[in-house]
Amino acid sequence: MPKKTPPAAASPKRYFLARDPSCHWYLVDASKRVEWMRWADLDEDDEASWNAPDYAQRLEGSVSQVEFSDPREL
Repeated sequence: MPKKTPPAAASPKRYFLARDPSCHWYLVDASKRVEWMRWADLDEDDEASWNAPDYAQRLEGSVSQVEFSDPREL
């Protein structure tokens, strides 16, 4: 009987570190980079800029507390 090939492992999700206009750090899904940049460029008086998008995870501590596996610089 021929050996079955195991299914390919899904690629790990990629993220990038970003800061909002108030200098808070976030971990953001890399596929949302364009959306993040649009949000970060909103005028601070625009109510849409007052809360970070749901896809961004605010980092409450120092960014030095974030660990990576296989980091890459673009």
